[in-house]
Amino acid sequence: MSTQPKGRLIIIGGHEDKQGERTILKAVAQRAHGDRGRLVIVTVASQMPEQLGSEYRALFKDLGVGQVDVVDIRTRDQATDEQNVEKIAGAKVVFFTGGDQLRITSQIATRLYSSVCRISITRARRSPAPRPARRPCPRRC
Repeated sequence: MSTQPKGRLIIIGGHEDKQGERTILKAVAQRAHGDRGRLVIVTVASQMPEQLGSEYRALFKDLGVGQVDVVDIRTRDQATDEQNVEKIAGAKVVFFTGGDQLRITSQIATRLYSSVCRISITRARRSPAPRPARRPCPRRC
């Protein structure tokens, strides 16, 4: 079993510089690999999801991210909506906006995680190319 991480967790304390240098947002955008990558903005924690989604979409597009999607999840059922899950599963970077962070765990954590895990496993099984062994999903997927 490999202990190497599969990605990076970037935690932003909020109130990042959205004008001027935008140092933190540039670092996040670079993780999406510029115009080749896909970044998904998840607005579940926000009380103003449309406004924040639009604002961050424009910022990341301006920073050179090729594909930017917004996933607005307000209910637990939306957390398992096939389109939302597919967007998140296919993203190079998933960016959670600010707001009430407890909403992330209460609205989506278990259901969304399980759904993304299930899709990832299904895709790996369908892939014609041989792949290295993967660690099993830590939850029942």
